[in-house]
Amino acid sequence: MIAAVHELQTASKPVRLVLVPERITIDATGEDLSYVEVRALDAVGRVVPEAQNSVHFEISGQGTLAAVDNGDLDSPEAFKCNQRELRGGRALAIIQSARQLGTIRVVAHSEGFQDATVEIQVKAPAYPISTLP
Repeated sequence: MIAAVHELQTASKPVRLVLVPERITIDATGEDLSYVEVRALDAVGRVVPEAQNSVHFEISGQGTLAAVDNGDLDSPEAFKCNQRELRGGRALAIIQSARQLGTIRVVAHSEGFQDATVEIQVKAPAYPISTLP
């Protein structure tokens, strides 16, 4: 009987970007968040750890880009901007809902890659929204 199998594969050069949202539905509170990871993948879908491409994020619809990150504690890049370099083949866009129902469209652009896109639905919250600022 086999108890476990482990296989190590080396990634080749990055050929595409993908966006992986932590949540595809968030509440229209103006405060709810979805963490969207951008990954640089090779031809067979492996994350390319050496990829350090700069990724520009474009947000439209019922939300905004709250911040970006890549896990690099020494990075001089600002959190409150619309671009970030990949580290370990990954970066993060933090998307914040508006107070209107609808859809948020997140697009990641990077030179040499086709744009990656994901949509996040903004739904009515299960509880009343406070009118306080």
